[in-house]
Amino acid sequence: MFPICGRPDRFKYAVSKRNRLLGVHKDAIAEIESLQPYHLGTDFGKSVLWALDELTNINKHRGVLLTSLMAGQAQRENIVKVDGEIWYHVGPGPTPVFDSGTKFGPFPVIGDRLHMDAQLIAVMAFGEGAAKGMEVGLCLNEWIRYIKEKLLPPFEQFFA
Repeated sequence: MFPICGRPDRFKYAVSKRNRLLGVHKDAIAEIESLQPYHLGTDFGKSVLWALDELTNINKHRGVLLTSLMAGQAQRENIVKVDGEIWYHVGPGPTPVFDSGTKFGPFPVIGDRLHMDAQLIAVMAFGEGAAKGMEVGLCLNEWIRYIKEKLLPPFEQFFA
């Protein structure tokens, strides 16, 4: 088991008392410890690894993860065209798309037409856990990047 801990004492407990890494090479244990969310101090809950672990635990112990459809007003500078398709770009990592204070309108109605100078977007966002309110696609993309670029490379030496 790859323990993921928010405090150093919890990691030590998982390794020594619960034997979570029994039989694992000491250098691999050092790599696992170096990746622990507790290195972020009180911000451990913002760790990519922590969020992924939390949602994995919710999913395996209860069932389907909750998500919600969210809509928001897109800033024009974040509307991009990729291969002929229009996308809304938020940022490089799991970024909250909206906050609970996102407001729409009022928009003027002239005659029988609604007039608005805005682009609206709709996204699926996680409804629980450390990723609550974050767009699903952005989170998945960040987790894949994290696993590929940060998590797996230190362990390649143990599988050669």
